[in-house]
Amino acid sequence: MSTDIYSHTGGRTIATYPLLTEVQTLTGLNRDEAHNFIHATLDQLIAEDGEENVVVSQRPDRPGLLANNPLDLTVDHWTTITDDAAEFIRATATEHAE
Repeated sequence: MSTDIYSHTGGRTIATYPLLTEVQTLTGLNRDEAHNFIHATLDQLIAEDGEENVVVSQRPDRPGLLANNPLDLTVDHWTTITDDAAEFIRATATEHAE
């Protein structure tokens, strides 16, 4: 099993995803803060363990833009992370809340 998180460009609406809701509930952070917390923790984990051990895959939010993007819009992605990475983020959020 794996967990999907939304990777987006700042200033845009953040799509809802279960881990985001969990981190908000655990920490009391608002949506933007929780999302930034998840990505900061994920970046830390990638720096320690390597991206190949943390990230399973990435897929574009709007795949059609990869083939035809005349307005040069930013393509955000869904990033699938390992269960261990998701558990590390949850544990870090729990520590943050204490």
